[in-house]
This record gives sequence, C-alpha cells and structure tokens, in this order.
Amino acid sequence: MKKTRKVGDSSVSAFFALVRWPNLLMIALTQFMVARFLIDIPAEEFEPVWAVIASTVIVAAAGYMINDYYDVKIDYVNRPDSVIIGKYFSRRAVLFAHTLFNAVAIVLAGLYSWKQGGVIFFMAFCLWWYSNDLKRRPLGGNLMVAFLIGLSMMMMLLFSRNNEKWVFVYTFFAVFMTLIREILKDIEDMKGDASFGCRTLPVVYGLRPARRLVKWLVLVFTAGLGVFAFRIGNGVVQVYFAVFVPLLLLFYMILAKADTKRDFGVLSRFSKVLMALGILSMIFH
Repeated sequence: MKKTRKVGDSSVSAFFALVRWPNLLMIALTQFMVARFLIDIPAEEFEPVWAVIASTVIVAAAGYMINDYYDVKIDYVNRPDSVIIGKYFSRRAVLFAHTLFNAVAIVLAGLYSWKQGGVIFFMAFCLWWYSNDLKRRPLGGNLMVAFLIGLSMMMMLLFSRNNEKWVFVYTFFAVFMTLIREILKDIEDMKGDASFGCRTLPVVYGLRPARRLVKWLVLVFTAGLGVFAFRIGNGVVQVYFAVFVPLLLLFYMILAKADTKRDFGVLSRFSKVLMALGILSMIFH
C-alpha cells in the first residue's frame, strides 16, 4: 500500500493518482488471469466474475484513499510533490468517498454471492485496520498487504475449485513478491515514517537487518518456485522459471549492494516488473 505516483494539474488526474490506477489495473488483471487461465471459467459464465473483479478494484481504491487520509503528514516528508489530500481534495471529501466506495463494492459483490460480499467486507475492514494501525508496526502492515493480495486471488476459487493447485502456486508467488516489495518501500520511506512514530521494520531494527530479511525472502521465494515448477511438471512453466531465475539473481545482487533511498526505489520498481512477468505466465500454465 505504499505509494509512488505523479500528480497532474487537474482534479481528475489527482483522483486517479489518489487511487493508484496502475495498481488497480494490476489487481484486476491478476484476478482476470486467475479466473480465465487458471480455473478456466467459461466466457459465458464470466458476468459474476466481472462483478467481483470490479468490487475488488473499488474496495482497493477505497483502501488507497483511507491510506492517504491517515498519511498526509508523512507524505509531506517522504514525497511532498505527490500529496493530494489538502491540495486537490479535502480530508472530509476523501473520507466520504472512501465510505461510499466500500459500500458500493460490498453491495455489488453481494448481489451475486453473499460469500463474495462477505470477503469484500472483510477486505474493507482489513484495509482500514492496515491504514489506521498495522502499517505502523514492524511487519504488521507488510504481512497484511501480502495477505490481501493472496486473498484477492484465492477468492476466485469460490467460483470453481478447478486447478486449485495452480491458484495456490501463483498465490505463493504473489504473496512473497508483495511482501518483499512492501518491506523495500518501508526502507525507502524510513525518514518520514520515523519522523511520525511509525514503527516499521527498518525504523525499529535498522536498514541492514531489514535488507537481510528481504535477501532471505528472495532466497526462500526462489527455492519455493523451483520446487513448484519441477514438482508440477509442466514443461512450459519450467522453461519460464529457467528464464525467471536470472532476473531474481540480478534482483538479489542489486539488493546486496543497495544502500540509498534511490537504490531501494529501483528495487521496488524491479519487483513490480517481476510481479507482472509472473502474472503473464498464467497464460502458459
């Protein structure tokens, strides 16, 4: 849920920056790929899937709003040029929009399934909890964001249990990559977080221990992907994994030498590229 965005001159541009539209697009694409290519939901049965994807995107947008609502002062330290609340929209307007978006998302999902509506309601609560409290605790916010990304993928199994092992594999991938990126963003934002009492992992334990944890996560992640790729026995996935490993090794090498805010910003963007490549590989499962 950490943010990197550019704000345009208009309120429309500011709104899209506020809700992090590239991240919303990635969430929608991930859920679509899971439903269409992993569990093979037929196109003629996709109407409720679209509703749930839309609900997830809307509740995520609401989560970004409440995140900025609580983070205005911190953002003036970490990225003053990207602050939106107070410049383009009032705090009251953002809080109202957050509530409205959550309500719309819950109702939209609930129209098709009370289970899906319940999951969206749970997500809305978790996103508020994250913004209000968890993100200021060591690993608390990081784990919550990774969990919610995994949940957004696993909830597609409520439509069908077909090929569920693939959903578990890609959920493992997404959770680890998200956790890695969230810790990197915390390292990048140490200065502002420390100024306002946020007890994130790097603030409490320091840069080197946080970086060491990320290095171990990358190693465990790489080993886990290798086990999954070769136990499942899909030749195309094995080739894809063989191409993916050098990128992970490059990521690890950059991480080992990373020491500045800029270095960790590069790694954060690199992790986004790795995530996108992993999602696209669903086509070849």
